[in-house]
Amino acid sequence: MVFASPHRLTSDLEDLAKALGGDREIVVNRELTKMHEEVWSGPLSKAVEHWGEASVRGELTLVIAPGTPDAGGLDEAVAHAKALMDAGGAVSSAAREAAKLTGQSRRAIYEALIDSQERS
Repeated sequence: MVFASPHRLTSDLEDLAKALGGDREIVVNRELTKMHEEVWSGPLSKAVEHWGEASVRGELTLVIAPGTPDAGGLDEAVAHAKALMDAGGAVSSAAREAAKLTGQSRRAIYEALIDSQERS
């Protein structure tokens, strides 16, 4: 779940589509629990089209569907986590962030990081 600014919504959706792929499902919630509540769902590519044309106002909450892990995904997730650690991040926070981005298990990433540290 991500809270978004109406002024940055289009660029945020474009960045998400670029990073996660255009077919990843998303739900865009605007003005939840208020009179002008709006809920839109679909793939990120369609969200960019739909919300890019609209003049958006109000509070926005984005709910992004989890990714589907692929066979080589754990290696990529561990590499991403190592890059975060090289930038000064802790093992646990790097594993958590890599899991969010890749859809891989946080625990599997964490264990792989610990194993690689023990071998070094």
